[in-house]
Amino acid sequence: MLKIIKFPYKLGLNLCVLASGKGSNLKAIIKAQKTGKISSKVVLVISNNSASGALLTAKRNGIPAYHLSQKLFSSEAEFVKKFLSLLKEFNIGLIVLAGYMKKSIRL
Repeated sequence: MLKIIKFPYKLGLNLCVLASGKGSNLKAIIKAQKTGKISSKVVLVISNNSASGALLTAKRNGIPAYHLSQKLFSSEAEFVKKFLSLLKEFNIGLIVLAGYMKKSIRL
């Protein structure tokens, strides 16, 4: 049986959500944040799909959102450099894969 262990403190991390689709997972995370179920905050959303509903959901909630696809860069190194610069700029403590449909990002 799975036992849920509650932490005696709140982590309060800055979250980066990676999403490719409609954004239903992102909506659930934002709802949990707004209702106090999680103490962390979504501060950045990145999608490899320019038509992703997650980008629109982020913008509607005042969260910075970026379409970041390797196809937009001349090399994988340039793509990774931009990705890492965004993580640093927004002081990301945790990356959440919420329906992200890319196999991996080589860091």
